[in-house]
Amino acid sequence: MEITNKRVLLLGGAGLVGMAISRKLLKLHPDEVVIASISEQEANEACELLIEETQTEVIITPAWGDIFLPEALQGMPREQLMQNSEARQMLMNDVLGEFTPEVLERSH
Repeated sequence: MEITNKRVLLLGGAGLVGMAISRKLLKLHPDEVVIASISEQEANEACELLIEETQTEVIITPAWGDIFLPEALQGMPREQLMQNSEARQMLMNDVLGEFTPEVLERSH
């Protein structure tokens, strides 16, 4: 796999497997590794740990959020999302409805 001079996005990068893969990816010298996780704290902590461990010049960037939720619903706890009829309807329309430019625009 040739990833030199590339940006790599690692979904689930803050988990045990994601961290192990990140360490291997960093040895291949990409320009940047983006560590994606559901929570901001997990993503930040994973990046801090990788930077400390590897002392690499590769840019390690945290990213967070649920790729299955619209931007407006990011950070809303699942219980709150399910209790809010407007939020629930938006989610159902985006997931099960027609994929329109508007749906894409509001996606995370």
